[in-house]
Amino acid sequence: AAAPSHGAVRPHAHRSVAAQVQERGYAQDSDLLEPYATYAERYQLFDCEDKHNTTFWDGCCHPLLADESESNLPDSCWANPTTSTHKTTAPATTTTSSGSGGSWRTGGFGTYFYQEGNAGACGNKNSDSAKIVAIDIAYYGNTGEVSSYCGKKVRIVNTDNGKTVDAEIADVCPTCKNDNCLDMSLGTFEALS
Repeated sequence: AAAPSHGAVRPHAHRSVAAQVQERGYAQDSDLLEPYATYAERYQLFDCEDKHNTTFWDGCCHPLLADESESNLPDSCWANPTTSTHKTTAPATTTTSSGSGGSWRTGGFGTYFYQEGNAGACGNKNSDSAKIVAIDIAYYGNTGEVSSYCGKKVRIVNTDNGKTVDAEIADVCPTCKNDNCLDMSLGTFEALS
């Protein structure tokens, strides 16, 4: 099967919070608001279910308007997510494949994150040195289930220096810089540096 090539800006440990965020009522304003899946992922990432009636809730836990981006959120929203610490680097082109016979995708950014003892959406805890990667929610699918991509390998090539690494899909990306980004563990990222 062809391998996905998406990555996230902020990976997270999977929890069932998205299921608790009710889509009911959201549909009536869907033309005015960001996609529900995007909002639900951020709600989960920010651990909003535990922050009702706080200034954090007021500033960070509401859906954005359709013409807004996450850059409109206050910096304080990103300062304390209950998930892996994420580091963004300068844009780097990444290319991925499933290794044998998969399709290649190019033009992404490579970023990395720290595990901090959290399990990825695929359910496993990994060390920072593990060769793992997070994929976009569009590939991952339903975050309430383990994706069929979990455990599959992708080959990532840094087209700037030719270095290559194979990494296992272990997490989902709640947001992406573009459709071909990958969010990697520190070990995966360093293998490409």
